[in-house]
Amino acid sequence: TLEGLQKTREYDQQRKLWNGFIDAFPAAIIRCQSQHDIINSIQFCNQHKIDVTIRGGGHNVAGQAARDGSFMIDLSLLKKVTLFDEKISVEGGCLWKDVDRCSAADDLFDKRYVPAGLISHTGVGGLALGGGIGWLSRTFGLTCDNLLAADVITADGNLKRTSKDDEPDLFWAVRGGGGNFGAVVNFEFSGHVLPDVCQIMAVYPITKKLMKIRDRKEDHLDDTKSITDFFKAHVRMCTEAPNDKTMYLFINRDWLLEIVEIIPSSSSPDIPRKLNFELIESTLVELSNMPLELSRIQEKIIPLKELNSVFDDGNRSGINYFWSKSTLYGHQPYPRSKVNVPDELISFFIDMTIQSLSLLDAPTIEIVHLGGKLSEVHPKDTAYFNRNYLFETHAIAYYSDPSEKISQLWWIRDFNLRLNLLEPKCPGFFATNLNTDNQLIDENTNS
Repeated sequence: TLEGLQKTREYDQQRKLWNGFIDAFPAAIIRCQSQHDIINSIQFCNQHKIDVTIRGGGHNVAGQAARDGSFMIDLSLLKKVTLFDEKISVEGGCLWKDVDRCSAADDLFDKRYVPAGLISHTGVGGLALGGGIGWLSRTFGLTCDNLLAADVITADGNLKRTSKDDEPDLFWAVRGGGGNFGAVVNFEFSGHVLPDVCQIMAVYPITKKLMKIRDRKEDHLDDTKSITDFFKAHVRMCTEAPNDKTMYLFINRDWLLEIVEIIPSSSSPDIPRKLNFELIESTLVELSNMPLELSRIQEKIIPLKELNSVFDDGNRSGINYFWSKSTLYGHQPYPRSKVNVPDELISFFIDMTIQSLSLLDAPTIEIVHLGGKLSEVHPKDTAYFNRNYLFETHAIAYYSDPSEKISQLWWIRDFNLRLNLLEPKCPGFFATNLNTDNQLIDENTNS
């Protein structure tokens, strides 16, 4: 019985997902060890009209891998990664750290990487099926753009090999269309030979400025202008950046954090990639001359395996997370065309950060740098169609003290509502109709 299952430690461990806020109790957890296990499980559930969820890495913030009373088909035992020629074969239960570990093996002379996300304990399946934005997207495209083939078990329990030549409609769908088309038991990616990369972190404290703006203290207009000018400088640098340079901006009440990745480049596919040290030096100069005071800047050259785990500790499993809607903006129909960010959007970022001053745990707004190679794929070629935008933004809130739950939820809900009101005021600037999983936020703030 479900009551009996809930008393077992193994069940309790396996039902838990990355987002600690999700507390679902599946009726059963089927830990599959082969494709045949998955096929038999799906066919059994179809025969008995049982709802099914699929767990790959269990990292989806809305907890789609687990539902009360459903059967969870757990792929997490399928962890095999195989490198052959220029391809990397990855089973459906792998995390990206499993792929990185194999790609960066000490005995492998040419380290081959697949463009992934920002965190190494993300599941391969969820990221790849949803598109896959990360450090290498501007250089090599989205994760799904590097998918060559996939083995998919569809809802009727049939195994299908899909690629550009086999089942092309299904192949189109699994590249950015999400996990609703079947359980992917194996991915085949193209791998890219990549030496060490350069990472630059620059920190700009803003707490005192935000408090002065909030309290309308003397010179608060100057503080508003300096933060506004910083955002505009960031947008300019992103617009002018070559494909091998990516800039992420993280905003919270303590600081603005610029993280810049410079990927080794090459003038020809036949020439090995090398770091552009002139680009590194010019970036350091630009970051040092931003309109805000710089408290710390750090430059280091690291393997991609290390880069992919930089944020692991700050995104630990079991924390109670809430994510806002995901919004694309800065329509850019031509490579590196000028993008002007409305002052209303910058004011929105500042206002939401000021609101977070009263919270126990500080939410973070992330501004993701897009464009580059991912924009060179035609929007109709894959299910991931919104490619002509330079930025994506979302906010992440969390709570460690249960008394903070409602405050954090309302902050995220206000972020979503205010952004919705802002979009019509800037016609053509924002992408619309994105899938956002906001039912989770609405249900909990209305309860």
